[in-house]
Amino acid sequence: MYRTNAQGQMLENTRSACRMILAQGYPAERLNYVEEEGGTHDLLFLPSICPKH
Repeated sequence: MYRTNAQGQMLENTRSACRMILAQGYPAERLNYVEEEGGTHDLLFLPSICPKH
């Protein structure tokens, strides 16, 4: 990951949060989580996956 701040750990933190949510009984079919290969959490990538209004 190219970020050196807390956001650099966001992928693993998000994966951990998903595991905890599912472990507490939240239905997997209701959890919408997608990882995009090569995707970044910034304005370079997000517009390509976010719907336009």
